[in-house]
Amino acid sequence: MATITFDTLKAANVLKEHGYTDQQVQGFVEVITKLEAKEVATKQFVSDKLSTQTMWVAGLLIGQVAVNAGMMALMFNLYS
Repeated sequence: MATITFDTLKAANVLKEHGYTDQQVQGFVEVITKLEAKEVATKQFVSDKLSTQTMWVAGLLIGQVAVNAGMMALMFNLYS
């Protein structure tokens, strides 16, 4: 995962230009600052994770088909 850098001063100035009060801007900046400290998932991270999980599911599916085919072959040999 990656961290995001965010220019809170620039965001505060833009919010003030659009008519937000100082209290509203301060609240927004506090929230963003707290969120910024956490790691967030990037598009690349999600793509890699999804790809990995898809490969696991495909592998398990192929394994299940192989086990079922083996069991069927065993049953046909035993009962025919």
